[in-house]
Amino acid sequence: FKSTTWTGTSIPSTNNPSSRTNLRWILSITPRIEFPSVFGASISTEGHISILVGSYDAATQLLTLRENLYDQPDDIVMYEATIEDGYQGLVMSGGYSSLVEVGRVYLVPDPDAVDNLFEGMYLGEAVPDVSLEPFCIPTNPINWCLGIIMEGNTGIIFGSGYFDDAADVAEQPVLLFSLIGTYDPQLEFSVNITKYYELCEETKGFEVEYIGKFTDDGLSGTWKNPTGGSFGMFRCKRLTSLNGLSTRVRLCASCIEPVENGKIYCCHECIPDPYECCPNCYENNEHHDHDHRLFPEMVYTNESVDGYTCSQIALNSLVHFHERPFIGSIIDGRNIWLSYKDVSESVFYLIQQLNKFNLDENSYAI
Repeated sequence: FKSTTWTGTSIPSTNNPSSRTNLRWILSITPRIEFPSVFGASISTEGHISILVGSYDAATQLLTLRENLYDQPDDIVMYEATIEDGYQGLVMSGGYSSLVEVGRVYLVPDPDAVDNLFEGMYLGEAVPDVSLEPFCIPTNPINWCLGIIMEGNTGIIFGSGYFDDAADVAEQPVLLFSLIGTYDPQLEFSVNITKYYELCEETKGFEVEYIGKFTDDGLSGTWKNPTGGSFGMFRCKRLTSLNGLSTRVRLCASCIEPVENGKIYCCHECIPDPYECCPNCYENNEHHDHDHRLFPEMVYTNESVDGYTCSQIALNSLVHFHERPFIGSIIDGRNIWLSYKDVSESVFYLIQQLNKFNLDENSYAI
């Protein structure tokens, strides 16, 4: 899970410098399996908010996003990008397409965002006032992604959120909305946020106002829906974000160009920072400044095993992946690996010896 502000540029395929657009996004990337696993918002230099929603596949490192432009709800921009962990931090790069153009996007985490303790993803609930019990108004969950831009002594809040069990809009269980507001760090971190639903007939004209304060671990206060006549209290907690994602950009040590996993030639003797080069530099002997022998990297297909218990899964893994590396260590400056087969031989021998004691399911061996 990671939630942070990204800044970068979109470059149309015409590569006209005047057509480039500065980007500022707040995104929450979650381990959620159902759609959406990624949501957030973009804010333009004029302060207009657009909703970002999509999914992230950690196995392929692919991020897929849809942006509904704030003033043109039928004009959608689609993004496909990868998030990779480079030597200087995360990098998001890929392409985009709309009705009028296609191009490339490049973004990195905003270095100033790390100092903002209130940015991120918030989970909680908005509870109707007890006086509204006769109207059977449900408690609404809070799934928010909030970013903050400081302008002098005032913070501009922008973001989005969603309901994933909405029954208000037919055939649309996921209901999206944008969030925009302000907060004053000099006035006890007071917050004023307005929620605007994405445009559809059922939610037309509905805006919900939230007034509260940031706390050490979240946000709380009151809410009201002037159009619907409802009001109440809300409270949500800010989730702690990880520092990075389990991916990284790999560069050729000779030409300093990115290299895809599985197409790298690497040194097994340079520890802890192995020398790596691309196939082109390897074939053209442009790695001559490195004295050690280079080996092609081995990349295995993602596979899995099944089992009804943890022990079954463990044993099935030892058999199925017998040729793959299991665990490694650095000994005398070299990588030494034990394969699944090496480990399984010791494990199966131990099982054979334990079986001699006829241990039942309520017994333990130490």
